[in-house]
Amino acid sequence: MVRKRVLFVLNAAGGGATQGIKEYLKFQKDIDAYLVLPSKPNEAQIEWINEFTKGYIICDMPWWNLANGMPWFYKYFLFWRGSLQGKAGMKGAGVLVKFINQNNIDCVYSGSILIREGALAAKLAGVKHIWHIKETFGKTGRVQFSISDKKLQKNILEHSDKVICMTEYIRSFFTLNANDSRIEVVHDGIDPGMFFDPNLAKRDELRNNYGVSGETVLIGMVASLSSIWKNHRVFIEAAALLSKNEKYRFIAFGPEPKKHSNPIYNTAYSYYQDLKKLVIGKNLSDKFIWAGFCDDIPAIFQGVDILVHPCETEPFGRVVIEAIASGVPIVVPNGGGALEPVKELGIGFTFTPNESKSLTDVIEGIAQNGYTRQLEQNAEKLASSSYTLDAYVSSMNRLFEN
Repeated sequence: MVRKRVLFVLNAAGGGATQGIKEYLKFQKDIDAYLVLPSKPNEAQIEWINEFTKGYIICDMPWWNLANGMPWFYKYFLFWRGSLQGKAGMKGAGVLVKFINQNNIDCVYSGSILIREGALAAKLAGVKHIWHIKETFGKTGRVQFSISDKKLQKNILEHSDKVICMTEYIRSFFTLNANDSRIEVVHDGIDPGMFFDPNLAKRDELRNNYGVSGETVLIGMVASLSSIWKNHRVFIEAAALLSKNEKYRFIAFGPEPKKHSNPIYNTAYSYYQDLKKLVIGKNLSDKFIWAGFCDDIPAIFQGVDILVHPCETEPFGRVVIEAIASGVPIVVPNGGGALEPVKELGIGFTFTPNESKSLTDVIEGIAQNGYTRQLEQNAEKLASSSYTLDAYVSSMNRLFEN
């Protein structure tokens, strides 16, 4: 069988959107992969790129969406500046067309809706294009554009042989030609074995690091503090309602946003500062832990007793299936992409979106009923689902083979 040569066009060398591709490239054996990145990767990223790909190039690929959390005039200023620098996407597309021809690329894969150079280049070079959309988009979505939803969706479909959505929730944003056979849902997957530890070997170590006793019910949240849509506020408000009970403590994992010299870029920093003020204002300082970044994800899930993911507009929520694999009780809103694995697998708990009292009632119910980790049961359900790494790799291989 002739190996396919695939060009992966990514909007970053790290981050959640890239993680799925990194894992796919690690375990697939059927294609030769090349990467396109908008900026130079760091040493750790270069290490995995060198191991799993044939190489990478750097290409100017300005985002063609509007920036979030900024005044409308500045959004459009950044958009038009990026378009001018990238010559409306054609500068980068020209670089990619040359690379496609020189390396006999069979297929171009775009890993985000935020960049369009891969789509433009594939069309110009006459090769197949797969657009993998991992964001909610359009007027009602988190990622918005300067063109109408109808034109946006038409543009995506006209430049794609396949459109892959990470969840049915993301697919629901396709209101134009919603039943087009080119639109397909493929979930990211995990290796459940990475999170399966019946002995909970890392539990005590993590809790000791943060001064949490074994008897304390530790309620956690894992989400970037730079993502203002993750809805930390609901988690904090629920913590305030639960704080009268001495057995509860609360912990938020996520890197701390840094202050930018230009205040227009401080949306994430301001969001985090407001959250800290809310914790103080709710008299939670002694009960709430800002844990910062933790690279040992399995340890987080072993250390907490209940995990909350309160974002009702979450496109997918990888943390949800990781928590399920760890057996820890997971609580999600009754809506959005985070609900899908909970609903499909019949594992986890739901609350009314944006209602802290509803979240509080669910947490108290879990704690009072003595709900314990369901490691074996969860692992069995996950193993036969579409949320495993094997299922994900198989689905991606099928796309490239076809």
